[in-house]
Amino acid sequence: MPVFSDSDSVMDSSDNNQPKTFKQWQQLRRSNPSGMNGYYSTKTQQKLMQDRQTLGDSFYE
Repeated sequence: MPVFSDSDSVMDSSDNNQPKTFKQWQQLRRSNPSGMNGYYSTKTQQKLMQDRQTLGDSFYE
């Protein structure tokens, strides 16, 4: 089961309230690397860093 469908972005995914793990972020990077809502967008990178802070070391599990 994919973390994100092709049309979802980090900012409008249904589970946006739950922090994502490193594995989930890597899946997004592979499926949607560029564009306004892609992995490398400013908003996405800010959300990634926020999730990393929230989860601490468990981010990498």
